[in-house]
Amino acid sequence: MSKTFFDKAWFMSHLPEDILYIVDYGCADGSFIEFLNRNCPSYIYIGIDNDPKMQELTKEKGFECY
Repeated sequence: MSKTFFDKAWFMSHLPEDILYIVDYGCADGSFIEFLNRNCPSYIYIGIDNDPKMQELTKEKGFECY
């Protein structure tokens, strides 16, 4: 977890053009999908986390989370 969000987002420039959704498994509080959304707003971001508190924090940022 010591890498920056910029380092972790390396894959974004390699996505096929027809991709609509980005799913973050283990999204914690949604900070990474918030970062991705700021830099690549054309996708729909969904978080997945098993901690209900983290799910709520992600939802508070405006993202779907399950």
